[in-house]
Amino acid sequence: MPLTVGQVAQGYNDAGLDAWMDGTALAALGEWDQAGDGEEQAFPAKSLLERFYFEDVETVRHQVEVELHGAGAGWTDLTPDLRLEASGLGAGYGIRGAGPLDRVAETGTLRFNVDNSARNSAKTVGYYSPENTLRRPGWGFNIGVRYSVTWDGTTNTRHLGQLSDMRVNSDPYGPRDVACVSSDWFEVAAKWRITGVPTLTHVRADEALAALIAAAPKRPRKVIAGQGSEVYDYTFDTARGESALREGQRLVQSEFGMLFMRGSTDGGGVLVFEPRGVRRTAVAEFELSDYVDFDADQGLGSVRNRIKVGVFPRQIDASPVVLFTLQSTPTLAPGESLQLECVYVDPAQKAARVGGTSMQPPVATTDYAANSLPDGSGVDRTANLSVAVEFFSDRAKVTLTNTHASSISVTHTQLRGLGLYTYEPVIVEAFESINDYDEQELAFDMPYQSSPLLAKAVADAVLLAWKQPVASSARVRFCADRRYNPELFRAALQYDISSCIVVRDDIRGVNRAFWINGVDLDLDSDGIFWCTWYLGRAETTRYWVLDAVAPGEFTLGVDTLPAPF
Repeated sequence: MPLTVGQVAQGYNDAGLDAWMDGTALAALGEWDQAGDGEEQAFPAKSLLERFYFEDVETVRHQVEVELHGAGAGWTDLTPDLRLEASGLGAGYGIRGAGPLDRVAETGTLRFNVDNSARNSAKTVGYYSPENTLRRPGWGFNIGVRYSVTWDGTTNTRHLGQLSDMRVNSDPYGPRDVACVSSDWFEVAAKWRITGVPTLTHVRADEALAALIAAAPKRPRKVIAGQGSEVYDYTFDTARGESALREGQRLVQSEFGMLFMRGSTDGGGVLVFEPRGVRRTAVAEFELSDYVDFDADQGLGSVRNRIKVGVFPRQIDASPVVLFTLQSTPTLAPGESLQLECVYVDPAQKAARVGGTSMQPPVATTDYAANSLPDGSGVDRTANLSVAVEFFSDRAKVTLTNTHASSISVTHTQLRGLGLYTYEPVIVEAFESINDYDEQELAFDMPYQSSPLLAKAVADAVLLAWKQPVASSARVRFCADRRYNPELFRAALQYDISSCIVVRDDIRGVNRAFWINGVDLDLDSDGIFWCTWYLGRAETTRYWVLDAVAPGEFTLGVDTLPAPF
């Protein structure tokens, strides 16, 4: 039976091939533009995803859907108007690098082209132009977009995001399409500046991340977070209005874990936080050897044989101090309000910003005052000054409102609390193999850690993994089209970030386990499905738990290795 809309044939039979060759199937594709007006020139009438190649075969459905009626109001299938002919369709997400500090994913994207000519489903030119009055109802920037692949009754969603970019091709002799890009939640995290999160005390990295996500203007559809390894005394006190993504990186680096998006069979858009130690020992799930393109960077540049790790003990005031003082005297008209963003500073050196905790509600005359005259020599109007405050980790939002029938001047405004001071990091280092490979230093901070002992353990673990020139990053690409290799097709959709695979390359002499850190899935302009995995080294050694064996049963560094983080 013929394929339905949105299906791409996976396989063939002789009858279908004969039908194709004698023109039966070719007739369904429409005719080329003969008039030369550019409307159909060099492009078939139907989207490549709408065509049937052969009859009576198994199928795989690649589908792009959009939320044209608002978030949560249902999905509309965009597949009939997709045009693979221009540049294909591609989803990419995860961590591309594999160095010791490559721990947070980049923004994941989905790129696709839609038909903007009279050949689209509405037969309307400009149907997908964002500024055209004839554009599709609901079509526009920031609408929800998802990409999924369905086969054998299973739907795997590999991108969930929002439409972030459109490039309209208005060339009268071109394809008249619109190149679109959808970006996942990491784009939200990269743009959102943290100004509304309080200082947290005695929380783990996963708990701090949960608070960060809860304050975000848009949240991931689903979060999977492992339990952090330590409790931090303070978090977010060193935030300085940076992006949520940057703050997430600080949390991940403090934990020495990983943060990324991955797909799922229940809707996709899953944000995953892996604490330190999750990848301590890898168990391979799949082996790649044939029909793959494997590439790995290897050389002295991958060596890191002097590791410096900085941790940051805090100092805290014993009693409340003044962390902000308004240096001006604003005058407010009757009923007027003034909103201030008040950044906390070190009372001893005003140019140094600090965090704050246990902030005190403002007290009249002590923390604020108002007068009928700017110099304070008139009538006291403090009772007519309304002060509302929201306290955050490194600043506060203060709203001053004049409730009097005449103008008043705010002569005094201050905020008090316990200052959190981070002066200088404690730096711990580990080094080895410098005579063999010259000195290759790696220095990094764990912003919310305070223990030098933990810093030393992390430095030792990084040194153990990177003191010799082994492949620092690797990439494997293979044809995942079910027509050609059903096993690789299943692997491309079954395994995702944090899956462990083995790659065997006899020419390179590689037969080693890797973690999948990043993924690209592509339908090329011919409708062929490709998969690329970005890989990080995996350790398959089984480790002793130190307190689970009797003394004398092992010798650390001789017949037993310290487990990496």
